[in-house]
Amino acid sequence: MRVLMISAAYPPDRCGVGDYSRRLARELAARCELELAVLVAARDAAAEEGGPVLLKARGDVVLFSDVRRAARQFGPDLIHLQLPTRRAVHPLAAFFARRLLGLPVVETWHEHVAALHWTDWLRVPALSGLVHVRQDLPERLHPRIQSLLRRTPTQFIKGERTVPALVLSDAERSAARRRIAGEAALVAFFGFVYPNKGVELMFDIADPGRHHLLIIGDLDPADAYQRRVAALAASPRWRGRATVTGFVDAQEAGRLLAAADAVVFPFLGGAGPWSSSMNAALAAGTLVVATTVDKAQLGRDEARNLCLATPGDVAAMRAALERHIGARRPAATGDAWGRVAEAHERFYRRLV
Repeated sequence: MRVLMISAAYPPDRCGVGDYSRRLARELAARCELELAVLVAARDAAAEEGGPVLLKARGDVVLFSDVRRAARQFGPDLIHLQLPTRRAVHPLAAFFARRLLGLPVVETWHEHVAALHWTDWLRVPALSGLVHVRQDLPERLHPRIQSLLRRTPTQFIKGERTVPALVLSDAERSAARRRIAGEAALVAFFGFVYPNKGVELMFDIADPGRHHLLIIGDLDPADAYQRRVAALAASPRWRGRATVTGFVDAQEAGRLLAAADAVVFPFLGGAGPWSSSMNAALAAGTLVVATTVDKAQLGRDEARNLCLATPGDVAAMRAALERHIGARRPAATGDAWGRVAEAHERFYRRLV
């Protein structure tokens, strides 16, 4: 079977879905029964030895003309789009691929889709299958989209982290922490800094008298929310007690997560198993303090070294940090990308 995956963003682009797409593509390309190509709009993307064939769109947006050209070049049996990414795919690319090329088309939706766009009336019924990485996505879709999907095969496939879990000795961890925080405890946030992540709450959850805040991510001065976070980090209360790394590669992110005394994810809508950033922190064995909308999960999960609070409950997150900071379990160095790839292959075979 030949599969053409479309991920407009792709490393070295700074995009979580792009990172996911590359990791999945590598696993799928390694499977004996599959041949895989990836169509990207990332000009700097480079093919990897043993990885998928890499095809490039003519511009920064993947258009149907790019899809048609790639299909003629590669000859796929199925097309699979990853959405959304920080680069765009034309919203009707899937519709035209299904209607004009006559190929089965699958989309993976990585985010909840609550709004209805006029293109959905054409695009969604044209899908041959839908993959989602958030288990509750179907029930949270706009009712019209639910109706448009009623005859479409749908498959939940849990994602996997893209950051390695590194094993550091106590001496290595102490040295890495001291380089950043001195004698203070190191409290980190990891991921893209968007308003729904609640990163500004970190400055109330942590204590500048005892903690050093580490934002593992990039802050763009052109972005109003990220400017606000940068201003908090430079405020008199936190000056000299907060560090923003800027963009770091996966290996360095894994090292910093392993060095931290706690990693906090104060997501305003609640975190979940779909969060590759949180999964990376949990795999590192470091204490994770996060939020959930599921009241049954509130409190401490000792086996996972995870404390969960209601979104916005700064006092509960602060208390969890105070009580459990520095708690650690062994790093989980394995991953489940083989399982993820196998589930995709099974789903493809249902449709072809």
